[in-house]
Amino acid sequence: MPNTENVLYDSDMFLTGQRFAMLEEKVVLSSVLRKVRLQSLDKREDIPLLLELVLRPQNGLRIKISPR
Repeated sequence: MPNTENVLYDSDMFLTGQRFAMLEEKVVLSSVLRKVRLQSLDKREDIPLLLELVLRPQNGLRIKISPR
């Protein structure tokens, strides 16, 4: 009898649901970003970066969120 966990995660239904979730996430994020303005509180040259698989700020980003 096959392992049911692996069958579930390898199925087309799981992949379709995962794709749908990613698309839904993008739609929600884009609709929120259309309504607000993001402004960095730090200058680009003052942000220490970590060189990992993806370049990212060492201590996060300080941002100001205001309505458009």
